[in-house]
Amino acid sequence: MENGFAFLNPYGLPYLPGSGVKGVLRQAAEQLISEDYGDTQGWDQKAINALFGPKVALGDTETAHQRGALAFWDAIPQPAGNTLHIEVMTPHYSDYYQGASTPHDSGQPNPIPFLAIPPNSAFIFYVQCHPVLLPESGHVHWQELMGAAFAHAFDWLGFGAKTAVGYGAMRRNLEQEQKSRHDAAEPQRRVIEANLPVEQKAMLNYATGLMRIKQAAAKEPGGRVAHRLSECWKKD
Repeated sequence: MENGFAFLNPYGLPYLPGSGVKGVLRQAAEQLISEDYGDTQGWDQKAINALFGPKVALGDTETAHQRGALAFWDAIPQPAGNTLHIEVMTPHYSDYYQGASTPHDSGQPNPIPFLAIPPNSAFIFYVQCHPVLLPESGHVHWQELMGAAFAHAFDWLGFGAKTAVGYGAMRRNLEQEQKSRHDAAEPQRRVIEANLPVEQKAMLNYATGLMRIKQAAAKEPGGRVAHRLSECWKKD
């Protein structure tokens, strides 16, 4: 059986190495600045050099010591059903590919099973920025730029092996992204709320409760929550 991706040692988990993630996103950024795909989404060569580091020419020892501001973590998949799939590819013209004969219809097909991540699996990508490495002149909005690079990579490039035949294509889970941002900001929010005056805490709690009621009503138009709100308004 062919092994189409890397396994994390010593845990035996399939994963996308951070170096590979970085390479795909750099390629996405370079394709965006080419303008072959429309708007550059804010990318230019200076931003690429600042975030990924400049490309190193052979023998260039000075540039080799310049790194980008971003660090890319390994991405471990969350396979749908907690299992991997076995798929099969079947080359029909092995002799021709090896240069032994011309292509013809009497060749021997060669089924090759390989492991694959099943559809509807999830990946969480972590990108860390070191602000001290960002350029002093001009502020680089790296989060917006990376969002554009990820969107382009999902649509046009893919991650992992066999992307040329459709593997590795992904789509963004905007709901999960919003939840991750909320969870990351939660500790800071709690510190800020703890230092608020009593009056502001009361106003914040009221606004938060009202927002939750509105969200619950929006999820079920005409339901129990919306009916209760309409009764309250009639009483007022």
